Amino acid sequence: MTEEEKRKEKEYLKLEAQKARREEWAKIRSLGTGAKIQYFWDYYKIVLVLAVVLITVIYIIVNMVIGFRTHVLLYTSILNVNELDPDTGRLTSDFAEYAGGIKKREKIEFDTSIHLDPNSSGTSQAEVANTMKMTALLQTGILDTCLAPGETMQFLQEQGMFMSLDDLLDEDLKAEYQDSGYLYYAPEPLYDEETGALILPQTEGDGEETSGSLAAADRPQHIYAVRVDQSGVLLQYGIHVADEVWFSVIGSCDHTEMAMKLFDFLRGKTG
Repeated sequence: MTEEEKRKEKEYLKLEAQKARREEWAKIRSLGTGAKIQYFWDYYKIVLVLAVVLITVIYIIVNMVIGFRTHVLLYTSILNVNELDPDTGRLTSDFAEYAGGIKKREKIEFDTSIHLDPNSSGTSQAEVANTMKMTALLQTGILDTCLAPGETMQFLQEQGMFMSLDDLLDEDLKAEYQDSGYLYYAPEPLYDEETGALILPQTEGDGEETSGSLAAADRPQHIYAVRVDQSGVLLQYGIHVADEVWFSVIGSCDHTEMAMKLFDFLRGKTG
């Protein structure tokens, strides 16, 4: 086949392809809406599925890149929020302004999605999901601070979750809050000398303490939580947790300065 014949054949095939496309689009335009959808699904479902998969993959990658490039200044879990739609957006913006503002790639997070009940069996689907999320936040080191009702806070403190606030609180404030009963004291967590596992406080059926709990009397007492509901700040954002709300800092927190700014904000300190 000569070069001229090859050129003519290529041109013929091109024209035939264009003709086929015109006929196909004419056929599609003549169909009703439902028939058009069915036609596309019958003839292009593989392409559509691949397109959806591609878009999903791109979305995940973009969010991962954004996540890696975003620095979380403080992540706070507000446990057992009773309202379905608390105004965490306004809380975030107000606290960010109070803390001196944040930059484009910085973020402050208030998570009100977790509910923990120390007295429940923890076996329902919702309870398991809440426990798994809290565990994931702790294991990844994301979680910085926690706001919780008294009973839940005490339960988490007994799991060795919180750091001591002794050196983070002002002495005058400690004296004031001590008199008001706003400080939660507890002994240092006790760990097994051989395994390093946390020994949880337990009591026997007759009320007599076990050997692990008896050691608590000999361990130093530290401040692990401070009450913050008395200021009424949380209620301004429609956040109803309980009669008593306690502020604690996670033991692995790397943002203690920002955490204490949140404490000052929640107790209504200005300036």
